[in-house]
Amino acid sequence: MNRIKTLSLSVTLLAFSAIPATSMAQTAFQAADVMNFTTGEATTGAMTLSRSANSVHLRGSIAGLDKKSVYSVWWIIFNNPAGCVGGGDGICTGDDVYPGGPADAAALNASGFLTGTDGTGYFVGELETGAPPAGMPCCFGQLNDSVGAEIHIVIQTHGPAVVGTIATEMTNANGIDEYFAVFLTP
Repeated sequence: MNRIKTLSLSVTLLAFSAIPATSMAQTAFQAADVMNFTTGEATTGAMTLSRSANSVHLRGSIAGLDKKSVYSVWWIIFNNPAGCVGGGDGICTGDDVYPGGPADAAALNASGFLTGTDGTGYFVGELETGAPPAGMPCCFGQLNDSVGAEIHIVIQTHGPAVVGTIATEMTNANGIDEYFAVFLTP
């Protein structure tokens, strides 16, 4: 009886090992400090990015923000980081963010948040590969390679919350770039 179980386990392991690695769900986890857009210095915030075969998942928090203010969070995606030339060969910068360029860039809304009286913001975002969901606010492009893309996150400030405009501010790229994080290709 033990011999049958061992044979059965061996056959199962052999069959499982024959499945290509690309068809097995794999996740890459990355963490990054939140940086000040003007100074390039680290702030009191951090983000995590989980990459799976067909999507990316973002979580973040940042302290020291303006109280009761509106912020928007943006995916800046370089599907082909080897095509980036803004900061030199293969270094992606804002100069590489345009439709149809060699970096195959995308700029899409990731999230938005409203700070409380303590000036802390929390946010999450999720994006699947392929065409973005219908009605996704702003800009252009799509996520083509969730594992191989270089992904930058930009946080914009929209100033103090004004009743009746908060949802619009969270989803429009009309704010001021204040913070960022960079997730290089794992």
